[in-house]
Amino acid sequence: MDAQPVGPRDQAKSGATREYFTTAQVAELLQVSPRTVERWAADDAAMPVLRVGRTVRFPRAALELWLQRRTQGSLRRRVSAA
Repeated sequence: MDAQPVGPRDQAKSGATREYFTTAQVAELLQVSPRTVERWAADDAAMPVLRVGRTVRFPRAALELWLQRRTQGSLRRRVSAA
């Protein structure tokens, strides 16, 4: 029996975690195109991306923090506004 690839959504359901995501996995997670993720990685210096040669990976923990900081109405923004 062949093993099915595990995407970010499947990992969340199964409790499995990966340390790094591919561009396609980040795109699936955020429901955008891989080209959008590539553009964000090129344009936003704060987006955590690891490039080794032609290989591009996104560290899971750093990506989660990056997303949290961009969430509108996040706790960080509410606290600083008070």
